[in-house]
Amino acid sequence: TGHGRRGQRRLADLQLSRRRLRGPAVGLEHLSELDAQVRGIHVGSFSLVVQPIADTLLALVARESATRLISLDPNVRLNPAPDIQRWRSQIAAFAEHAHLIKVSDEDLHLLYPDSDPQKIAEGWLGKRTQLVIVTRGTQGASVFTRQHGTWSVPAKTVVPADTVGAGDTFQAALLTFLSERQLDTPQGLSTLSRETLDEMLNFAVGAAALTCTKVGPDLPYRHQLG
Repeated sequence: TGHGRRGQRRLADLQLSRRRLRGPAVGLEHLSELDAQVRGIHVGSFSLVVQPIADTLLALVARESATRLISLDPNVRLNPAPDIQRWRSQIAAFAEHAHLIKVSDEDLHLLYPDSDPQKIAEGWLGKRTQLVIVTRGTQGASVFTRQHGTWSVPAKTVVPADTVGAGDTFQAALLTFLSERQLDTPQGLSTLSRETLDEMLNFAVGAAALTCTKVGPDLPYRHQLG
Protein backbone atom coordinates (compact mmCIF):
# COMPACT_ATOMS: atom_id res chain seq x y z
CA THR A 1 0.00 0.00 0.00
CA GLY A 2 1.04 3.63 -0.42
CA HIS A 3 2.41 5.70 2.43
CA GLY A 4 0.77 8.89 3.70
CA ARG A 5 -2.08 10.84 2.20
CA ARG A 6 -0.69 10.68 -1.31
CA GLY A 7 -0.67 6.88 -1.27
CA GLN A 8 -4.13 6.71 0.33
CA ARG A 9 -5.63 8.98 -2.34
CA ARG A 10 -3.95 7.01 -5.12
CA LEU A 11 -5.29 3.67 -3.92
CA ALA A 12 -8.72 5.12 -3.16
CA ASP A 13 -8.95 6.48 -6.70
CA LEU A 14 -7.91 3.10 -8.09
CA GLN A 15 -10.49 1.24 -6.01
CA LEU A 16 -13.21 3.70 -7.04
CA SER A 17 -12.28 3.29 -10.70
CA ARG A 18 -12.46 -0.48 -10.41
CA ARG A 19 -15.92 -0.33 -8.87
CA ARG A 20 -17.22 2.04 -11.51
CA LEU A 21 -15.54 0.51 -14.52
CA ARG A 22 -16.08 -3.21 -14.11
CA GLY A 23 -17.06 -4.71 -17.42
CA PRO A 24 -16.03 -3.81 -20.98
CA ALA A 25 -13.50 -1.04 -21.41
CA VAL A 26 -14.58 2.32 -22.75
CA GLY A 27 -13.65 2.32 -26.44
CA LEU A 28 -13.13 5.11 -28.93
CA GLU A 29 -16.72 4.69 -30.05
CA HIS A 30 -17.74 6.01 -26.62
CA LEU A 31 -15.50 9.09 -26.77
CA SER A 32 -16.53 12.31 -28.44
CA GLU A 33 -14.26 13.92 -30.99
CA LEU A 34 -11.95 16.46 -29.37
CA ASP A 35 -12.42 20.06 -30.40
CA ALA A 36 -9.74 22.54 -31.44
CA GLN A 37 -9.28 23.82 -27.89
CA VAL A 38 -7.66 20.51 -26.94
CA ARG A 39 -4.12 21.00 -28.21
CA GLY A 40 -2.48 18.07 -26.47
CA ILE A 41 -2.85 14.99 -24.29
CA HIS A 42 -0.55 14.11 -21.39
CA VAL A 43 -0.42 10.53 -20.09
CA GLY A 44 1.57 8.79 -17.41
CA SER A 45 1.89 6.75 -14.24
CA PHE A 46 -0.32 3.76 -13.42
CA SER A 47 -3.03 4.78 -15.89
CA LEU A 48 -0.62 3.40 -18.51
CA VAL A 49 -0.88 -0.13 -17.13
CA VAL A 50 -4.09 -0.51 -15.11
CA GLN A 51 -7.09 -1.75 -17.08
CA PRO A 52 -9.51 -0.78 -18.44
CA ILE A 53 -8.20 2.77 -18.65
CA ALA A 54 -4.83 1.76 -20.16
CA ASP A 55 -6.32 0.38 -23.38
CA THR A 56 -8.67 3.34 -23.73
CA LEU A 57 -5.85 5.86 -23.28
CA LEU A 58 -3.63 4.03 -25.75
CA ALA A 59 -6.38 4.02 -28.36
CA LEU A 60 -7.01 7.72 -27.73
CA VAL A 61 -3.40 8.82 -28.17
CA ALA A 62 -3.07 6.63 -31.25
CA ARG A 63 -6.09 8.38 -32.75
CA GLU A 64 -4.96 11.90 -31.85
CA SER A 65 -1.17 11.81 -32.28
CA ALA A 66 -1.24 13.00 -35.89
CA THR A 67 -2.67 16.39 -34.93
CA ARG A 68 -2.22 16.91 -31.17
CA LEU A 69 0.84 16.99 -28.97
CA ILE A 70 1.21 13.74 -27.02
CA SER A 71 3.28 14.00 -23.86
CA LEU A 72 4.40 10.97 -21.82
CA ASP A 73 5.90 10.64 -18.35
CA PRO A 74 6.16 6.96 -17.26
CA ASN A 75 6.23 7.96 -13.55
CA VAL A 76 6.35 4.30 -12.50
CA ARG A 77 4.32 3.32 -9.44
CA LEU A 78 4.67 -0.35 -8.54
CA ASN A 79 2.17 -0.36 -5.65
CA PRO A 80 -0.96 -0.58 -7.83
CA ALA A 81 0.81 -2.40 -10.68
CA PRO A 82 3.86 -4.46 -9.61
CA ASP A 83 4.49 -6.26 -12.92
CA ILE A 84 7.61 -4.50 -14.28
CA GLN A 85 7.39 -6.30 -17.62
CA ARG A 86 3.88 -4.93 -18.04
CA TRP A 87 5.27 -1.45 -17.45
CA ARG A 88 7.98 -1.96 -20.07
CA SER A 89 5.59 -3.18 -22.75
CA GLN A 90 3.00 -0.47 -22.09
CA ILE A 91 5.56 2.33 -22.02
CA ALA A 92 6.94 1.08 -25.33
CA ALA A 93 3.42 1.11 -26.79
CA PHE A 94 2.68 4.65 -25.61
CA ALA A 95 6.13 5.89 -26.65
CA GLU A 96 5.30 5.02 -30.27
CA HIS A 97 2.71 7.83 -30.22
CA ALA A 98 4.47 10.38 -27.97
CA HIS A 99 6.12 13.51 -29.35
CA LEU A 100 7.60 14.48 -25.98
CA ILE A 101 8.82 12.03 -23.33
CA LYS A 102 9.95 13.17 -19.90
CA VAL A 103 11.38 10.46 -17.64
CA SER A 104 13.39 10.43 -14.42
CA ASP A 105 16.72 8.66 -14.20
CA GLU A 106 15.22 6.65 -11.31
CA ASP A 107 12.48 5.31 -13.57
CA LEU A 108 15.01 4.41 -16.26
CA HIS A 109 17.11 2.45 -13.76
CA LEU A 110 14.00 0.72 -12.42
CA LEU A 111 12.69 -0.20 -15.86
CA TYR A 112 15.96 -1.06 -17.55
CA PRO A 113 18.56 -1.79 -14.84
CA ASP A 114 21.03 -3.42 -17.23
CA SER A 115 20.81 -0.81 -20.00
CA ASP A 116 22.55 2.50 -20.57
CA PRO A 117 19.95 5.23 -19.86
CA GLN A 118 21.31 7.28 -22.74
CA LYS A 119 20.75 4.39 -25.16
CA ILE A 120 17.17 4.00 -23.96
CA ALA A 121 16.48 7.72 -24.38
CA GLU A 122 18.07 7.79 -27.82
CA GLY A 123 16.08 4.70 -28.81
CA TRP A 124 12.81 6.54 -28.16
CA LEU A 125 13.67 9.19 -30.73
CA GLY A 126 11.76 7.73 -33.62
CA LYS A 127 8.96 8.37 -36.04
CA ARG A 128 6.98 10.62 -33.69
CA THR A 129 9.18 11.28 -30.66
CA GLN A 130 11.10 14.52 -31.11
CA LEU A 131 12.29 15.21 -27.57
CA VAL A 132 13.29 12.99 -24.66
CA ILE A 133 14.12 14.74 -21.40
CA VAL A 134 15.73 12.84 -18.53
CA THR A 135 15.54 14.48 -15.12
CA ARG A 136 18.43 13.74 -12.78
CA GLY A 137 17.51 15.35 -9.47
CA THR A 138 20.41 17.38 -8.12
CA GLN A 139 22.29 16.78 -11.38
CA GLY A 140 19.78 18.77 -13.44
CA ALA A 141 18.31 17.42 -16.67
CA SER A 142 19.45 16.11 -20.05
CA VAL A 143 17.68 16.55 -23.37
CA PHE A 144 17.91 14.24 -26.37
CA THR A 145 16.76 15.63 -29.70
CA ARG A 146 16.64 14.53 -33.30
CA GLN A 147 17.74 17.89 -34.66
CA HIS A 148 20.15 19.37 -32.13
CA GLY A 149 21.87 16.46 -30.41
CA THR A 150 22.14 15.90 -26.68
CA TRP A 151 23.15 18.16 -23.81
CA SER A 152 22.43 18.85 -20.14
CA VAL A 153 21.50 21.79 -17.95
CA PRO A 154 22.45 22.01 -14.26
CA ALA A 155 20.05 22.00 -11.36
CA LYS A 156 19.31 25.21 -9.45
CA THR A 157 20.91 25.48 -6.03
CA VAL A 158 18.27 25.58 -3.30
CA VAL A 159 17.87 24.41 0.27
CA PRO A 160 15.44 21.50 -0.19
CA ALA A 161 12.55 20.89 2.18
CA ASP A 162 10.89 18.07 0.22
CA THR A 163 11.28 16.68 -3.31
CA VAL A 164 7.69 15.43 -3.63
CA GLY A 165 6.06 17.00 -6.67
CA ALA A 166 9.28 18.12 -8.33
CA GLY A 167 8.81 15.81 -11.32
CA ASP A 168 5.19 16.87 -11.81
CA THR A 169 6.26 20.52 -11.61
CA PHE A 170 8.97 19.95 -14.21
CA GLN A 171 6.44 18.35 -16.56
CA ALA A 172 3.87 21.09 -16.02
CA ALA A 173 6.50 23.75 -16.66
CA LEU A 174 7.50 22.14 -19.97
CA LEU A 175 3.89 22.15 -21.17
CA THR A 176 3.31 25.68 -19.87
CA PHE A 177 6.37 26.97 -21.74
CA LEU A 178 5.17 25.40 -24.98
CA SER A 179 1.56 26.50 -24.54
CA GLU A 180 2.41 30.12 -23.82
CA ARG A 181 4.37 30.31 -27.07
CA GLN A 182 1.77 28.44 -29.14
CA LEU A 183 4.33 25.66 -29.67
CA ASP A 184 2.25 22.92 -28.03
CA THR A 185 1.67 21.02 -31.28
CA PRO A 186 3.70 18.35 -33.08
CA GLN A 187 4.65 20.93 -35.68
CA GLY A 188 5.55 23.53 -33.06
CA LEU A 189 7.79 21.09 -31.22
CA SER A 190 9.70 20.38 -34.43
CA THR A 191 10.56 24.07 -34.86
CA LEU A 192 12.30 24.53 -31.50
CA SER A 193 15.83 25.87 -31.77
CA ARG A 194 18.57 24.77 -29.39
CA GLU A 195 18.36 28.18 -27.69
CA THR A 196 14.61 27.83 -27.13
CA LEU A 197 15.05 24.30 -25.82
CA ASP A 198 17.70 25.56 -23.41
CA GLU A 199 15.31 28.26 -22.22
CA MET A 200 12.54 25.70 -21.75
CA LEU A 201 14.75 23.33 -19.77
CA ASN A 202 16.00 26.08 -17.48
CA PHE A 203 12.43 27.25 -16.92
CA ALA A 204 11.38 23.72 -15.93
CA VAL A 205 14.45 23.16 -13.74
CA GLY A 206 13.78 26.44 -11.94
CA ALA A 207 10.13 25.56 -11.37
CA ALA A 208 11.04 22.13 -9.95
CA ALA A 209 13.66 23.69 -7.68
CA LEU A 210 11.04 26.05 -6.25
CA THR A 211 8.76 23.11 -5.45
CA CYS A 212 11.63 21.47 -3.55
CA THR A 213 11.81 24.43 -1.17
CA LYS A 214 8.31 23.65 0.14
CA VAL A 215 6.91 20.68 2.03
CA GLY A 216 4.59 18.42 0.06
CA PRO A 217 3.60 18.56 -3.62
CA ASP A 218 3.12 22.35 -3.50
CA LEU A 219 3.55 23.42 -7.12
CA PRO A 220 4.39 27.09 -7.72
CA TYR A 221 2.03 29.64 -9.21
CA ARG A 222 2.90 30.95 -12.66
CA HIS A 223 3.70 34.45 -11.38
CA GLN A 224 6.38 32.99 -9.09
CA LEU A 225 8.41 31.77 -12.07
CA GLY A 226 9.07 35.13 -13.71
